[in-house]
Amino acid sequence: MRTHTRTGTRRGRSSGSSATPHSPPCWTTGPPSPRSCTVGGQDIGTWLHAQRTGWEQLGDGQRERLAELDVEPLPATEKQAPVKEATARKGVTAAFERGVAALAQYKTREGHLKVPRAHTEHVVVDDQEHAVKLGVFLSNSKSRRGKLTADALQQLTDLGLEWT
Repeated sequence: MRTHTRTGTRRGRSSGSSATPHSPPCWTTGPPSPRSCTVGGQDIGTWLHAQRTGWEQLGDGQRERLAELDVEPLPATEKQAPVKEATARKGVTAAFERGVAALAQYKTREGHLKVPRAHTEHVVVDDQEHAVKLGVFLSNSKSRRGKLTADALQQLTDLGLEWT
C-alpha cells in the first residue's frame, strides 16, 4: 500500500498544496468543486468529483483503492444535472441573431462569405455594439448544421451560405 503525506503527495515530493501538516487534506474538508484542490499543479477537486459521479464505470480495483482513501460514490440526489432555466434558450437565440446580423454586414461590405476563422465583426444590435467572432460563428454553424432549426437554416441560406 502506498503511503500519502498529509498534503496528498507521495515519496516526499512537494505538491504546492495549501494543506499544512496540521490541517487535513483539501479533499476531506468539504465537497469537491472545480479548482478546490491542486496537487502538483493537477486539479484534484475536479478529478475526485469525476470519480465519485462515475463510480459505476470504475473497475473493481479502482473502487477499492478509492475506498481505502475514504472516497465514496456521490448519492443519487447529488448526481442529477441542474435544471436549466427557460432564459438559457433566449441567450442562444440572441447570439445566433447577432451572428446572422454580423454575417449580413460582412457580406454587404465584402461581397462574399469567405470569412477567415479569426475574423471579428463589430455589429450594432438593439442600439448596442457587439463584437462577434464571425469566423468561429460560421464554422460552428456549418459543423452544427444538423442541430439548427429550419428557421436558422433558412436565414443562413438566404444570405447565400454554402454548406461545403
